[in-house]
Amino acid sequence: MIDSNFYKNTGPYTIAQLSKMMDASILNCDPNKEIIGVAPLHLATASHLTFYHNPKYVHLLESTQAGLCIIHPSIQDHVPANLGLLLSNTPYRTYAQLAGIFYQPKPSQPMGIHSMATIAATAKVGKNCSIGPCCVIGEDVEIGDHCVLEAHTTIHNNVKIGSHCYFGSHSVVSHSILGQNVYIKCGAKIGQKGFGFDMSAEGHFSVPQLGRVIIEDDVEVGANTTIDRGASGDTIIRKGVRIDNLCQIGHNVELGDYSILVSQTGISGSTKFGKGVIAGGQTGFSGHLTIGDNVRIAAKSGVIRNIEPNTTVMGYPAIPQRDFFKQQVYLNRLIKKPAAVEETKC
Repeated sequence: MIDSNFYKNTGPYTIAQLSKMMDASILNCDPNKEIIGVAPLHLATASHLTFYHNPKYVHLLESTQAGLCIIHPSIQDHVPANLGLLLSNTPYRTYAQLAGIFYQPKPSQPMGIHSMATIAATAKVGKNCSIGPCCVIGEDVEIGDHCVLEAHTTIHNNVKIGSHCYFGSHSVVSHSILGQNVYIKCGAKIGQKGFGFDMSAEGHFSVPQLGRVIIEDDVEVGANTTIDRGASGDTIIRKGVRIDNLCQIGHNVELGDYSILVSQTGISGSTKFGKGVIAGGQTGFSGHLTIGDNVRIAAKSGVIRNIEPNTTVMGYPAIPQRDFFKQQVYLNRLIKKPAAVEETKC
């Protein structure tokens, strides 16, 4: 359940208030009933809000004790008659919005600049920022209003950061320009030198990495993820992108609007994503590829060729989903085929 040590509950709210907030219809309930918070189907009580959108949990829907459940209108006739309903075409998103209203995270550290932070004289820090102990902010850095830098964050010289940004402890940013509402989790490294060199038998010559990292608005970067700066152009993370923990993004990569990388995904240099691409966990990309809009890539795939827009691929090397399933059928047939009878030796 939600721990009050970490989150402040802003409730209770009446069902009528919740309905108005989401512009959603209600059924089977008293509009004046108060809801104190959110909870999963199996833990919710008569004072809680819950949601249902995954058929795997229909057995929990049938037995839930929740006072109000967010569901899609198409299934309203298939739920227990005594269950109060909040109808939404996007139940999970509506739940997320209401959970964010009910619970506000408590600050991880006090407002203001800690006495053990080191800030260059030429740096500019905006209003209402929180700078934790042992943070280092370099020369000519610009940080917007309402930013949080947790302990041991390092911002190198000349980095520009928009307002409402968050940096988890031990994150490091260099050679970068960040937009607004960028959330960098603990241990992430942004803008370090890319992995580029000219190979030869006599030794490898490192190629200067002269570009930047550009992160647009409303981006989240996971813990211990690394994003290399460009070699000559820029590495660009466009608006609304979500990057999970432990991902590696090489130099000159571009991620299109609202793309998603799940944990341990690695992208080699100069690969370009269109909009809305989703890469499952442990997916690997070779360099200089073009991945079209709305491509879906299954976990543990290896992508070594360009992918056309609106395609789902899987496997190594990654191929269209339908072809992958055909391969599995043929392989299963081969495995089950009786072994040839060995010829009798004379």
